[in-house]
Amino acid sequence: MNEDRTTQRISEEDIQRQLRFCGEIRTLCQSRPEGPPLACVQTYGCQQNVADSQRIMGMLRDMGCAFTQDPYEAGVVVLNTCAIRENAEKKVFGVVGQLVHAKEKNPDLLLCVCGCMAQQAAVTDKIKHSYRHVDLVFGPQALWKFPELLYETWRSKKRIFSIADERGAIAEGLPVVRESGIKAWVSIMYGCNNFCSYCIVPYVRGRERSRRAEDILSEVRSLAEAGYKEITLLGQNVNSYGKDLDEPMDFAGLLEQTGSEELVDHALWNGLFTRDLFPYITESGYLVEQLSQRYFGEGSGSYPTDAEVAAYLEEAGRYRAKHILLATIDLNTRQPLDEETIAQKKATADELLAQLRAAEDPVNLFDQLMHEYSEDTGLAANPEGYTTSKGQMVAPFEEAALALKDGEISDIVESDFGYHIILRLPMNPDTFRADCILYLGAQKIEDMLESSPPEKTPEFDKLDPAAINENLAALQSAIQQELQAAMGQTGGSQAG
Repeated sequence: MNEDRTTQRISEEDIQRQLRFCGEIRTLCQSRPEGPPLACVQTYGCQQNVADSQRIMGMLRDMGCAFTQDPYEAGVVVLNTCAIRENAEKKVFGVVGQLVHAKEKNPDLLLCVCGCMAQQAAVTDKIKHSYRHVDLVFGPQALWKFPELLYETWRSKKRIFSIADERGAIAEGLPVVRESGIKAWVSIMYGCNNFCSYCIVPYVRGRERSRRAEDILSEVRSLAEAGYKEITLLGQNVNSYGKDLDEPMDFAGLLEQTGSEELVDHALWNGLFTRDLFPYITESGYLVEQLSQRYFGEGSGSYPTDAEVAAYLEEAGRYRAKHILLATIDLNTRQPLDEETIAQKKATADELLAQLRAAEDPVNLFDQLMHEYSEDTGLAANPEGYTTSKGQMVAPFEEAALALKDGEISDIVESDFGYHIILRLPMNPDTFRADCILYLGAQKIEDMLESSPPEKTPEFDKLDPAAINENLAALQSAIQQELQAAMGQTGGSQAG
């Protein structure tokens, strides 16, 4: 993960470059005898993905595309994916597999897979080897340059994979297609710093980075002027909004401004709180970081050593490794090779391992042999090896890699892909020390709560959960009735 924690903002020049690519594609589309292609965008997962898809649709619209919900009618299909739930991943792979028939029907179809699933190296590797009809794969960090990636795919007729572990960025000024004239999503920040053991968001969405308040308010004002009645503020961890901004601003302050009567009727986020609680909500967002720095930050006396960072990485299941792959299947069709060829691959693997065991400098020799013999299609994109975590690689590879110490080379490991020889690589503790501090801080809080659990007050015992739920339901119902009435006055939702 990139060590630079400062928020990168995409320049106006770079945004204009992407808009020029939209124009180039529009020109290409208009020159087609059959006219511009239809585009189909399918979204899986959270509201942030919905907002991202609306940006993708905005760029496609500027490329000259109209929209369809039927991928078999489309010339461009974009699947915006989710990596949080296993069922969502299975569903996406099922859809991708079915779309091979759409590709057979229309060989010019451009099939794109993006979103959080696409940011994972194991998923991308699976798409490379098993779903050869996919043309473009890119992660959330590369969304802003979708026009350039699509243009390159279109013109080169080559498959493109853009999932580099890039520093998260903020891109303002991208076009957007909103699918309702009443409700709108507005992203206020991206990424997360919490690194919960069950969550992949920090690894696929990056570290927390906030949009400038003036950019958010400008977008909200334009939506209000266009007649939108409900605006939902989005972010993986909205209570941490503003920590990385140069100008002081927190979530409470942003809510106060976006929720003013002069802007919109309803400003919503993931929760219902009174304005009096806003400052406390905001302060709570700093709790883990403040306690982490107090107990484990530099100068605290418990600043994690390199060995402690290494122990954290081991517990989190993160590791780096290179491998030499001698494939026993056709990596395009996934069909097994003939027995004679497989025997030759095994003999070659035995010979390479013997050379490595006899070498005075096996690590240096490993690199030479890897570049000469390895058939891993991901080698060009990952010449320094894979930085990954448990559950991301095929099981035999993962088990062997985790059993090695840094600098050790495995015996021959057999997987469904072929024969692997694996070199375990060291991880730079400085790169992950900040993550380790947050992790230790979270553990410290858990220990505090366990040793001194919160006690109920008499006021808490007086609360009636049923009455609270009833009041909340009444409030939500009133808001929905108001929104439905407004939508009826405008003739329903508007499709871009």
